[in-house]
Amino acid sequence: MSRFKESETGGEGVNDHVTLLGLISELDASDEHEDATIPESEMTEAQRRALSVLNRSATTVSAEDSLDSVATITLAEIEEWLRQAPQEAVLARGSMSVPLINKVVGNVADYGYAPEAEIEGDIDSEAGTAEITVVLYAVREDPVPVRVVLTLADQSTRTASVDEFGLAMFPDVPLKPFTVHVVPRQER
Repeated sequence: MSRFKESETGGEGVNDHVTLLGLISELDASDEHEDATIPESEMTEAQRRALSVLNRSATTVSAEDSLDSVATITLAEIEEWLRQAPQEAVLARGSMSVPLINKVVGNVADYGYAPEAEIEGDIDSEAGTAEITVVLYAVREDPVPVRVVLTLADQSTRTASVDEFGLAMFPDVPLKPFTVHVVPRQER
C-alpha cells in the first residue's frame, strides 16, 4: 500500500492537496479494496491537513476578492519609517522624508498602471502627521484616470486624483495605520 507524502515544497501547493483529495476520494469510492486498509488515524490526518490548506486558500481568495485594489500601511510600517530615520531628524522641528514603502496595490494593472505603488512620507514629528504621496507608474500609453482613497484608522477617508505624473498627495495624515484604495475617477 502506498503512503501519501507532502511534496518537496512543504506540501503547501493547492495542486498537491487537490491531488491528495482526489486520491482519497478514489480510494474511498473504489469497489476493489486491498486487504490492507489505510489506518483511520492516517486518513483523519490526511483529511485534516487537506481541509486546513483548502480553508486557508479559500480565505485568501475571498480576502483578495473583497479587497479589490487595496494596500494597507500598518502601524509597524509607520514605526519602521520612524526607526529608519536618524534620531536627529526625529528630534528636529518640521518635517523629514522617510524611506519609501513599496506595496502591491490590487488590480491597478487593469487601469494601466504597474501593480507596485510607492508610498512616500514626509513626517512632521511635532504634529504627529505626514504628507503621504502615492506614486503609480503608468505601463500603458493612455492609463485610465484614477483616484486614490486613503481610509484612516478612524474609518474616515481622504481622496486625491492621480495626476499626469502618477502622483496623489495627502497632507496632514495622522501617523496611524491607513489603507490605500485605487479606483477609477468619476467624470463630472
